Amino acid sequence: MYTRALTQEDMMVMNGYPVELINAYNTLSIGNTVDITANLTLPATQGTDGVTVTWKSSDTLVVENDGTIHQLDRFRAAATLTATLTYVVGTDTSTVVKMFDVVVYPKNTPLEIIATWNFLDENIKRDSLTTVVDETSGYIATCMGGADIVPIGTDEVFNVVSIGSESGQYVDLGQDIGQAIYGLTDYTVSLFFRKDTTDGSAASWYSEYGKHLYAFSNTNDMEAQKVGGMYFEPRRARHVCTPDNYGSEGTANVGVGEKVTPQGSWHSVVYSQTSGVGILYFDGIQVATAAMPNPGVALKKNVTGRTGTNFNYLGRPTYKNDSYLKNALLYGFELYSVGLTADDLEDVLGIQAKIASLDLAYENTNYDVKAYMALMGLLVKAEAAVAVGYEPGLAALNAAIATGEADAAAKTATLEKNAELQATIDAYNAAAAPWIELGKVLLTFDDEIALAYPGLDDFKAAIATAQAAYDDFSASQATIDALNAARTAYMQTQPASGDNPIDYTWAIANASFEENVGGGTLDPNSYRDGKEAGNGSYTLPKGWTVYLNHAGWCNSVYIKDAPSEGKMAYETWAATINEFDVYQTVNLKPGYYVLSGQMRTNAGGPYTQHVYCSTADGKTFSSNPLVDTLVITGDGWNGLGNWQTMYAVINTAGGDARLGFKSGAGGFMQFDNLRLAYYGADAPDTTSFTTKLANPSFEEGTQATKYAGFDTTSVVNLNKGNFFAPIGWIPYAKLDTAKQGWANVVGIENATNMADGTKGFEMWSDAIQTYKLSQSINAPATGLYRLTAAVRCDESAPSKTDTIWHYDARLFAKVANFAQLESKKFGEGDTSFVRATPWDTKEAWQTLTLDFKAGVGEKITLGIVSSSFMQIDNFTLTCFGVPADSYIETGLDRPAKPASAYRIYTNDGVINIAGLTNERVSVYDIAGRQINVLNPSQISVKQGLYFVKINNEVTKVLVK
Repeated sequence: MYTRALTQEDMMVMNGYPVELINAYNTLSIGNTVDITANLTLPATQGTDGVTVTWKSSDTLVVENDGTIHQLDRFRAAATLTATLTYVVGTDTSTVVKMFDVVVYPKNTPLEIIATWNFLDENIKRDSLTTVVDETSGYIATCMGGADIVPIGTDEVFNVVSIGSESGQYVDLGQDIGQAIYGLTDYTVSLFFRKDTTDGSAASWYSEYGKHLYAFSNTNDMEAQKVGGMYFEPRRARHVCTPDNYGSEGTANVGVGEKVTPQGSWHSVVYSQTSGVGILYFDGIQVATAAMPNPGVALKKNVTGRTGTNFNYLGRPTYKNDSYLKNALLYGFELYSVGLTADDLEDVLGIQAKIASLDLAYENTNYDVKAYMALMGLLVKAEAAVAVGYEPGLAALNAAIATGEADAAAKTATLEKNAELQATIDAYNAAAAPWIELGKVLLTFDDEIALAYPGLDDFKAAIATAQAAYDDFSASQATIDALNAARTAYMQTQPASGDNPIDYTWAIANASFEENVGGGTLDPNSYRDGKEAGNGSYTLPKGWTVYLNHAGWCNSVYIKDAPSEGKMAYETWAATINEFDVYQTVNLKPGYYVLSGQMRTNAGGPYTQHVYCSTADGKTFSSNPLVDTLVITGDGWNGLGNWQTMYAVINTAGGDARLGFKSGAGGFMQFDNLRLAYYGADAPDTTSFTTKLANPSFEEGTQATKYAGFDTTSVVNLNKGNFFAPIGWIPYAKLDTAKQGWANVVGIENATNMADGTKGFEMWSDAIQTYKLSQSINAPATGLYRLTAAVRCDESAPSKTDTIWHYDARLFAKVANFAQLESKKFGEGDTSFVRATPWDTKEAWQTLTLDFKAGVGEKITLGIVSSSFMQIDNFTLTCFGVPADSYIETGLDRPAKPASAYRIYTNDGVINIAGLTNERVSVYDIAGRQINVLNPSQISVKQGLYFVKINNEVTKVLVK
């Protein structure tokens, strides 16, 4: 233990760095680094002891690695130069890095006042949205989601932004101001605000995250994309400038703490920063100060190639799951490129006088501002309803809109009148809802009609009946239900067998979570931390029912990280997991099915995550749980390589079945792509699907036109060779065009020496770099596949020293978004025939084999690739079904309450543990450091991830 903070030199000495390197580190300098106007001279060596220096810039658009600077026209720009010092003694190499923050001065003298929005009449333009230009730089702000600019006062009138009670109202300051944000070193942000306390939302001002008064960010989703933002958060009364997200927020803020941000009348918040020290003021009075990074460096730390923040707002958070500001008025947003002093707050901003004037103006306003803003929001909703085009009730709605517009113009809106307009809108929307939904459903049948199953005539008749109801506005929910029933009946007329299974995934709603919308159902037996509204972030996926049994914070949300060809998947996580079950009901025909789904986790075992199906005849079929030896729990856990495909083989007498994803205690899971393959009366078994391949043995020959069907990215010499694609295949050729060689990419024919039949295909050149032959199919069944092909060649492959790579033809298969798999290379097999005379005998063919997994309907791109000459014949594709040891029958159990004797939950920076008696409680942070526990029932911590150990039971807890 030391009585002082250790310096970098202390650390280097303790770690045994050579004195020569330490001396070079201490003396390395590049001179002045603030407001640079000339290129920097960056030394390549330091001192006389042979220490070398290399340089790397965090942003070469500002400072290049050689010290060349690039000045902006109006704004400062910042970057970090990292010097790597290296010292070599014999075979020992030592390195250390030293960093310099550099601020480049603009070509023109920067303005001290960057932006001022007082929302003056002459700068306001009202169209479909209200826009307003700032008085200094001409930046254009736009009122979004129903927010608008309204006047308050009689003698002295102020135009203020009014943000109403509907979520999603805010001011978009545009992208242009983001360049100024990237140039901030010393700066000031100022805003006047009035947060209403008469609407019942006063408590949420202090309890909900978000509600950012101002925000400047590199993303709208800082929770998922840790790339930096700057904002003021009312809940904890702090100005934040973080290079990632809340992970670094605890050491990158100047704030007062919980339940301090004023509300109930007009107030001022000012943040001023000079030379890396920030000061926060409320109503002109200093309330907090701390050392802070400057935005020019912090906000660019985790992004490259950007010139400014793209997401710049008043009233909107840049964490997508946080709350918008509501029921508030905003005035006088100003941004300075200097740090204003306490004296400046009155001399420049006139804070106290302005607050008094704004309060007086609000009190003297002769109309109901809240009712007026609510009316403006209702009129936006009403116009959106009219745009739908549903004719019944339209006249009444238009009359109500006309009355509302008159009240808006005269500012005579009242809460009672607004309620009448709201009722008219609600009635119209309720009547129109089945008609709108039917219109969407009617647009979804083209692909299914093209299948031409036996029940097509009846299905078309049902569609015609539904279309007639849509056309005459008589649609109802019964119309939609009848049409969906007809669709199900039609799809179930497709014959299925073991030789011809069908993709039954059509029956699963939102099967791969690509709809990315809520509307799902919460299982009524759920236990969400003992709270009626739950404790967490919940977006219940459309089409699914979600059972949640957890303590502490929970995420039940979509994620943008899918293993399928889409983008979305779903996850269920909680601080303490007792059980999760995400399921839906599907009508099954009698027979055999294979259910599959993809799952992953980063939690430790034992693993309970699985897919299952409970059938109408009382049986439950389940996959095995995740295979523990395949689970990645550390770095890379959220990569494609951590997904496992789960299988369950089902045999049912038909009827409604419940199927889904499930996990038990501790079972954090991410999941996607629930699929059903239907085999009719046949149990899934080994089946050849070679007929699903186009021209597998090349007996159909080649295209008649040269280059037709080739991959358009091929690199070939168009005047040298024959290029004829096999029918059904896509050839790719990359040749060394500098060699001006010859190439044959053509069909071959011989009655006696083909692997199968009389035709094959060859890809030859004396300038080969890459040859590839491929085609894509949708997997006809679910299970383990084997792809084979016959290959042979002579010794004319391009010269290589490696025997295996000399003959490197190999099969490949790529399923959906997963990594491409490849077989062993031709050179790893019997190559004795390549130098024989003749080399092209029937015996010279070598069979290459590749095994891979795929689920019914998944896209498979398969074929062969080589950098050497090859002749190819006789592709085969076989499905071996699902291995018997990958699925089980199991019961469906469900505890109604948490299995743990303890309940762990968090609030306001405290980990609370209920149910303790005399247990030993230990808490560790993410780095493994033990936290001092004074009261085991209530443990105060900073935000972050913690591990709570009660006796031998360990629980992961996230504190936001």
